[in-house]
Amino acid sequence: IRNKMEGEPKVEVNEELMKYEHFDQEGIVDKYKDLAEKYDEMLEEVVGYPDPVKICEALLKVGIPKDAPICDFGCGTGLMGKYASDPELFAKASSESLDAPFSNITGIDASPEMLEKAQSRGYTKLSEVFLGAGQFPADLEGKFDVAVSSGVLAHGHVSAELFDEKLRCLRKSEADDDKRYIIFTTREEYLDTLGYGEKLKQLEDEGKIKYEDKLTFTRYQNTADKEVSRFKPVEVSCFIYKANV
Repeated sequence: IRNKMEGEPKVEVNEELMKYEHFDQEGIVDKYKDLAEKYDEMLEEVVGYPDPVKICEALLKVGIPKDAPICDFGCGTGLMGKYASDPELFAKASSESLDAPFSNITGIDASPEMLEKAQSRGYTKLSEVFLGAGQFPADLEGKFDVAVSSGVLAHGHVSAELFDEKLRCLRKSEADDDKRYIIFTTREEYLDTLGYGEKLKQLEDEGKIKYEDKLTFTRYQNTADKEVSRFKPVEVSCFIYKANV
């Protein structure tokens, strides 16, 4: 991934990144309408955003078949699909290797402008869905082996209800060795401050999910020693939970 952070960032870059503040669920669709055009450039090339690559690495770690149906929650411009569907591109961004593309990914997001950007990025289907607000469509229930999300579990984005929606989208297991997973990236602190950890514990206590592993990495890694709006390097984890459905 090309790094545009050589030297101090230009004024226009800082101004663009200032838009990535003050998220809330009520205005999030309009917010991403404004961000869609330069989203990939700002996150991947300027500040650094490994989350989609880490989701792919987690899929490999638990041995998800390449043709397994996967639902990408809050897919945005389709960055996860971009890497999951292109082994050559994935190899440039990861120390792992992808022997074949993941070929059955559905992307869902609340922003039509972001979904438009995702159209050419390896998704078999894209749907406009407002997440974590009791509006999950019935036609997506019971259809997938894995539910993933990168960067969605954050301030002003989605409630902990997202985990219920992820479970609802998974297919019923037909054998003990069926692979059903919930995989997501978030900051460890958000497990406490945003109630995600409490929800995960509830689902574990109910026997619906079981913690399996996590991959820890640095997000916004390109901003080290440089002031770039609110962005600075932060530790993030990609959590892997096995689902019992």
